[in-house]
Amino acid sequence: MSSSPTTLQSIGSWIGHNLLYSEALESDQRLPCLTFTIANGTYGLLAPSLQFWLALGTCLLLGAIYSAILSCVMYKFIILPRKLHSQSSKYLSTSTSLLIGFGVIMPLCVIYPYYGIHFLLIKNKVIKFLFGIASLTTAFRCSEAVFGFLPTHVDESLWNVIVYNAFPVECKFDKVGAIPSTWANVGYYVRNFGVSCCALGLYCSFLVMSDYKLYPTEEGPKLGDVSLYNALNWHQLANNFSIANLFDNILICNQRRDKSRWSDTNTNDAQPDI
Repeated sequence: MSSSPTTLQSIGSWIGHNLLYSEALESDQRLPCLTFTIANGTYGLLAPSLQFWLALGTCLLLGAIYSAILSCVMYKFIILPRKLHSQSSKYLSTSTSLLIGFGVIMPLCVIYPYYGIHFLLIKNKVIKFLFGIASLTTAFRCSEAVFGFLPTHVDESLWNVIVYNAFPVECKFDKVGAIPSTWANVGYYVRNFGVSCCALGLYCSFLVMSDYKLYPTEEGPKLGDVSLYNALNWHQLANNFSIANLFDNILICNQRRDKSRWSDTNTNDAQPDI
């Protein structure tokens, strides 16, 4: 029994050091590739970090695996029972679906980032933030399943549910399955992704100057150290708003889209944007 935690910690430490580059990304060691002076300040442009993007891809992959596991539970105990009772009401929420959704899946989505960050020794603040996005969107999509508002054709197969929950980006489905993308779609989204990344980079550069805190906080690092009074302080609310805006920009970067490019002219089952 005593060797099991040590083995798990070793696995988490190996993933953190070799796949998430926890030590290398703890502080930004990059040198500016271009510097310029504005007024009395000197500014520089940093080249993208390959280790950061590799760590980000690993985070998304780990989140996809975790969301896929939760999708199996969601399909078995929430979606299938509703399909069996679909003749009575499409939006019927059984006690079992409510219990599994709000009592099991959503709490697991909440605790995954907190314990995962500690287990994998993630130290970079941006990677910490991005680590929990997949599970957070899975929690929102679980509420769609509980109350019967999943997009059209998502609940027709387990694979569709897994694909829908695996990543924070939006996938669309028809009667066959996921709608394949065209090269025109790919080019359009690559351009939009580049523009959104530039805007996101500027916003992150603004936040990093204050260590992602517009105002300093007096509490300790743990969640229990935050008092209710300070949590409602306008300085803390401003910090929360800045991070919420960062999350919004990341989602925009992932999900920017053009409705006309997703219109399905060959079928009447085209799914509208939601």
